[in-house]
Amino acid sequence: MHASMITRQDAQPNDTLIRTHDGEELPAVGDWVVGAGQKVTLTRKGLPRRTRQATVFAGRFIATDDPSESTFELSVSLPETPGLILIAPHCLESLDVRYHGVFLQRDRVPSLWLSVTAQLGRDLVPQLPGRGRVVMAGELNLNPARAMRISRDSRW
Repeated sequence: MHASMITRQDAQPNDTLIRTHDGEELPAVGDWVVGAGQKVTLTRKGLPRRTRQATVFAGRFIATDDPSESTFELSVSLPETPGLILIAPHCLESLDVRYHGVFLQRDRVPSLWLSVTAQLGRDLVPQLPGRGRVVMAGELNLNPARAMRISRDSRW
């Protein structure tokens, strides 16, 4: 398989945006920014079940040396409702983040693809009426917080 190696602008030549930890491919340690305007789904479980599409206002994923210590935060808004809904460690009952890779498309900034499912506390989303738990799910693209240099000379 041929792919472009992606390196940080101010890093050593072998410092890439993809690393291996315990035999698993992971994004490089650092700050990744969630692009505003992406869509996620908020579902209040229970009777009646309510599902609404929300828009990402801001977010970030901080990848650490120990993947279990990495953090994820997201602020989303629902159309025609006031305020932002915060999806952060202190207000979550559970969080599942699945890594699908770092991709480069037509000389654009590299993009980290994550699938995220978060279960929020019952009372933390008053914008979505009902009594059941609230689950946020989405496929998100993130970009490195720092400028990138792309090297097409390397192959995996």
